[in-house]
Amino acid sequence: MPSTLAIVRRILTQFALDKRTLALLFVAPLVVLWLLSVILGADTVGPKIATVNLPTEFQTQLEQIDARITEADAR
Repeated sequence: MPSTLAIVRRILTQFALDKRTLALLFVAPLVVLWLLSVILGADTVGPKIATVNLPTEFQTQLEQIDARITEADAR
């Protein structure tokens, strides 16, 4: 049992003295969480689709889901 405690103490001491390990344990997760908050908190952009001669059934279905429809010429 005393040898097990000595090994645990040695490993914990090595963790405490190794700056790269500490950075991976504490700094890297914070950076990843910050990046996720930036990505997930960004404003979404709705696609703009132009159509010509859209059937009325399809147009009414699009209007039911709050789509903005702008009529365009075929040229």
